[in-house]
Amino acid sequence: MPLPRPPVEPAEPAEPAEPTEQAKPKSVAVRRPGLAPAAQGTPAAGTVDAAVPIAVRAAAAWAWRLLLLAFTAVLVGWVLLQLRIVTFAVVAALLLAALLQPAVATLRRLGVPRVLAALVVFLSGIAGLAVLGWLVVSSLANGISDIGASVSGAIEQLRGWLSEGPLALSQDQVNGYIDQIQSAVRDNLAAGALSTAYLALDVVSSMVIALFTLFFFLHDGRRVWRWVVRVFPGRVHQRVDQAGMRAWDTLTNYVRGVVIVAFLDGSLTGLALLVIGVPLVLPLAVLVFLGAFVPLIGAFVAGGVAVAVALVTKGVTAAVLTLIAVVAVQQLDGNVFQPFLLGRLVKVHPVGIVLAVTVGTLVAGVGGAVVAVPLVAVANTVIIHLAGRGAQSSDEQEAPETSPA
Repeated sequence: MPLPRPPVEPAEPAEPAEPTEQAKPKSVAVRRPGLAPAAQGTPAAGTVDAAVPIAVRAAAAWAWRLLLLAFTAVLVGWVLLQLRIVTFAVVAALLLAALLQPAVATLRRLGVPRVLAALVVFLSGIAGLAVLGWLVVSSLANGISDIGASVSGAIEQLRGWLSEGPLALSQDQVNGYIDQIQSAVRDNLAAGALSTAYLALDVVSSMVIALFTLFFFLHDGRRVWRWVVRVFPGRVHQRVDQAGMRAWDTLTNYVRGVVIVAFLDGSLTGLALLVIGVPLVLPLAVLVFLGAFVPLIGAFVAGGVAVAVALVTKGVTAAVLTLIAVVAVQQLDGNVFQPFLLGRLVKVHPVGIVLAVTVGTLVAGVGGAVVAVPLVAVANTVIIHLAGRGAQSSDEQEAPETSPA
């Protein structure tokens, strides 16, 4: 008879073994782009850096970087000012290329070879400028005699007012004052003759360089831009190329808008002068057209010249009417033309335009005022594009690390 087996007590559950190093789940450290690990940014206790608040350390880090950027910007600006003949020539060629490039693209779509399309547009632009200059010079030549006679009559009226008016000056005193004014004018003209000659030489040199550069921008603009892109590191070629394309679109829109606004300003001012009967209508209209390329102040100064011509040639009534017409055109320019044309094409706040024109005028005179606004518009477009791409690339780098396996 088999003996009964003793009851077997249930075995206690074995404690789970500690996972080995290989079995332990590895924690995924999420590292933000541009941020160093905490151990690298935390100063050791007892050091001098540990006693400096983190806000002060961050401000110091930003300060020396900003100083380096400011020094680089000032150095580049100084070099460009020293080479201002080449600088303004290249900038003028870029602005003209932005205006004429659509015509070249249209001819290319029609099957015209690249060289022939660029040459046709280039020669057409030069011919248009030559015809406009001939019309202005001929109008000045025809009206300069009338202006001279009007100025002589105005001087005689001024003589009579000074001698018979409230001042009651004697004829000798009046003649003495007028002689002093004429002597001062002659001395200033003689002193400025040499500087005027140098300025004319600089202008001619800049025009030659600008025309030479313009043709190659129209013919090989894309190839030149590809060479510029290759100067940058290879990993940023795509971003630089896209930013450059957006900047070129902004510059093209700005030049188109400015040309349209300037044409409207010059046409309306010329029509008003024609109705009032002021001489030299075409030269004054062209002057207003060119002045519109300097934002805020250019067209107003050109309108002041028109008012002065009306005062000398036609009297006070014509001058007042001309002033009213100039002010009305400027109101249309500031409240209708600029917001609806330039405001939609170039996203720059009016405060930015005022500051850009002021700084450009202080740094480089009239040329700086002309290029200040397009430079700010292009820089704004490039910065916004690069900042958006930077944020997008940061999100793309974080997504694989924070997403589940």
